[in-house]
Amino acid sequence: MQGGTVQEKLSHYKEFATFLKQDVFIDVITPQLAKTYIAETNQQHGAKGANRRLQTLKACWNWHKGNIPNNPWSLVQPYPEEDYIKYVPNNEDVGKVLNIAESWEKEILLFLLSTGARIGELFNLKWIDVNFERSTIILWTRKRKGGNRQSRLMPMGGKMRNILESLSENKVDNAEFVFINSRTGQPYHKLQPCVRYMLKRLCQTAQVKEFGFHALRHFVATQLMSSQQVNIAEIQQLLGHQRTTTTDLYLRSLSSNISHLADIIDSMVIPNNK
Repeated sequence: MQGGTVQEKLSHYKEFATFLKQDVFIDVITPQLAKTYIAETNQQHGAKGANRRLQTLKACWNWHKGNIPNNPWSLVQPYPEEDYIKYVPNNEDVGKVLNIAESWEKEILLFLLSTGARIGELFNLKWIDVNFERSTIILWTRKRKGGNRQSRLMPMGGKMRNILESLSENKVDNAEFVFINSRTGQPYHKLQPCVRYMLKRLCQTAQVKEFGFHALRHFVATQLMSSQQVNIAEIQQLLGHQRTTTTDLYLRSLSSNISHLADIIDSMVIPNNK
């Protein structure tokens, strides 16, 4: 698991321990007590927060099912959640943000717009995974069961090539990672203040509705779909989505060639900027 996931689960366990107030025998944790706790959590944190804590505690008991005969949390029904509609910026607002971004910020944003990559995938990109000859890059993600790393091959369009060639010309000897913070000489991390608050600051300065890095993945997907030149299977492959559904199983067996998406992204996804 990623560090953030571990910390979230740990906080859920501590909250439940605080609720109990004292050490208790395991058989004291009955379905009724579990329902009471989740009901109180719903009042404090809302349906989504209550359901996340229910999921954490249910999983904890499942890990110990060899020693605990019954899982009281499995009898607690999750609360219905309202559909959350993620805000996706329009072409004009993305262009305004690009126009005021500093050079290093623009490199990061243009790369995300060229690939639809997750910000973590961008910062984990190494020069060994960049192939100028074949016009491809390899992105790695840990968003898989068990935290296993998985790669996907991405086409390198003209705009992405320009960014990578510029970074390659200015890289220090023996540099491992592509995106390096010039102030520290170390790779960027998404929790660093300069990165964490980048888009919030840029959106405020550009006077546009605030959006985050993940919204840019949605932006890329909607722009590609609007082009009417790309099908859903190709977009899912580009974004690296995998789910245990018939559609995704079909996509994995299809392994369609998405190299043509690079030209479409260059021409349609990335807004014009000065």
